[in-house]
Amino acid sequence: MIHKEFPECLILSLPDCKTDEEWCKNLDSLISINTPPQASIKLYGSRYSFLDCYKGKFQTELVQESMGSISGTSHRMTIACKPKNSEDFRKGVIWATQNQYNKVQMMVDVAPIIQIDETQNVILINKKSDGNLLRFIGGHVEPEPCDYQTSHALEIQAVREMTEESNLNCWSGWISDR
Repeated sequence: MIHKEFPECLILSLPDCKTDEEWCKNLDSLISINTPPQASIKLYGSRYSFLDCYKGKFQTELVQESMGSISGTSHRMTIACKPKNSEDFRKGVIWATQNQYNKVQMMVDVAPIIQIDETQNVILINKKSDGNLLRFIGGHVEPEPCDYQTSHALEIQAVREMTEESNLNCWSGWISDR
């Protein structure tokens, strides 16, 4: 897309890094290697771009939206609601489905220990409807984005699974004690 509009430009890739500092260093190095030493370099970014974390050696400038606040997310959502019936669109859908990152389906298994009296503990297990095998309570982690705003995200999912599969009220005071 950019190369079509600016065919004379050199377009390079910059992989993500573990830290912002490493990414900035790699960006500066990539620019320095591919530009003359006397070149005047300025990096442009929009809101929510890399500008807030960039601590490199080049000048930066925030690009202001000339038509008010433009949300890429809302623009993509609008486009997603209107599929096109064209060969190019179908080719794009095929390309997108065949070029995705690998996905990980998170699971949780829970082995709750219930204290019956002062000396005896019981591990709660479950028997599924697909056989007589005994297994730990658990299942797929449900993609609830609000849960992942807390450091206890997987614990919340584990308690949800335990509540669903054991019919026990497992929420009372559990997370607040941690």
